[in-house]
Amino acid sequence: MASPSTYPLERKPNSPANQLPGMENVEAWQMGPVFILKGYEGDGRWHLSMSCEDRLPTWDEIKEARNRLLPPDIFLCLLFPPEKYWMNVHEYCLHLWEIRDEFLLKSMIANAPERSGNIVLP
Repeated sequence: MASPSTYPLERKPNSPANQLPGMENVEAWQMGPVFILKGYEGDGRWHLSMSCEDRLPTWDEIKEARNRLLPPDIFLCLLFPPEKYWMNVHEYCLHLWEIRDEFLLKSMIANAPERSGNIVLP
């Protein structure tokens, strides 16, 4: 498999099928085998929804999409809620959500002291 850093990134036309409930300003993207929806949640937080046709996106693909499509200074997480709250309409879809939880952000910064000088809490 080619390195995700070599995948072309192409903006796709938006359609009603690309809309997710509660997301605004949704953009559809294709990055190699990864289909991506990028948008804002109702409170202005970034959200990436990423899927491949026959497998989950790899860690490197997730990282590449995040770095190419979102600002560098925001914190994101991959949530794993109780099964009754799963929202996937695609078997191979993962979601990154922007977080602003002060405790989590401080914990992340404390565990990466060599990089903490560049981080500003929202």
